[in-house]
Amino acid sequence: DGDGFGLGWYDHDIAPEPARLVFADPAWNNPNLDNLCHLLRSSLVFGHVRAATLHSHVGLTNCHPFKFGNFLFMHNGGLAGFRQLRRRLLQHLPDPLFDSIQGTTDSEHCFALFLSFLPTLETPVTTQTLRDALARTIQTLMDWCDDIGVTDKTTLNFAVTDGHSLAATRFSSWKYPDHQIAQSLYYSVADEFVMGKDGNLHHCTCPDQTPGAVVISSEPLTANWKNPDDCTEWEPIPEDSIITVTPDYHIEIERLEVSKRPTPPPLQPALH
Repeated sequence: DGDGFGLGWYDHDIAPEPARLVFADPAWNNPNLDNLCHLLRSSLVFGHVRAATLHSHVGLTNCHPFKFGNFLFMHNGGLAGFRQLRRRLLQHLPDPLFDSIQGTTDSEHCFALFLSFLPTLETPVTTQTLRDALARTIQTLMDWCDDIGVTDKTTLNFAVTDGHSLAATRFSSWKYPDHQIAQSLYYSVADEFVMGKDGNLHHCTCPDQTPGAVVISSEPLTANWKNPDDCTEWEPIPEDSIITVTPDYHIEIERLEVSKRPTPPPLQPALH
């Protein structure tokens, strides 16, 4: 995942609009990241490390998180048939959202589509509003894929925030009874997470069961992440689900009901 990285964060004492900082080089080869993180304080941070898809341009305009007004958005996955769907998606957008797209990724276009389904672009919005707009975005994309006969796999792990609430999805258009296709997604709650001198994130439990921090990530991030049996503080988010987090850290996970999925090919036996 060396095709750029980015951070987005909020400081509501200064402005409701998030700061966004993106780089087109690998995160592990950029000294500015370490210098910045030591001095950054925020109640809500988005971070993304990019692995560009085939033929996708590597540059600042294609680095996540994407920003519009007070919203931030990230995506892990890929929209099958994006080249065929792009014109229809752009025609759906009102002028301000059409003009907001600066890059070439399916992710930024999906963000604009999501924004078009919000009843207002003023913030804050409710957690349910974020949830409903994300669900509608995924269903619309599946409808359009069905219209033009796209049968390849689409994976849409989205994350979006208005600076107060947060919603994230784990979704694959291919559905198997006993096999999950979408990229992994986890969450963890704690009183706090502390970055140790060993460079690992450490989970500090909250004995009163009232979380002071929530982390949602593609993989477990704490020191014992290499041993899944010891990662009991991380909960996997099921496929076809949406997780929401309110400003007071109330978490809900709901099932995404999505129709018009393509029929997936038979699963191939694993090679050993």
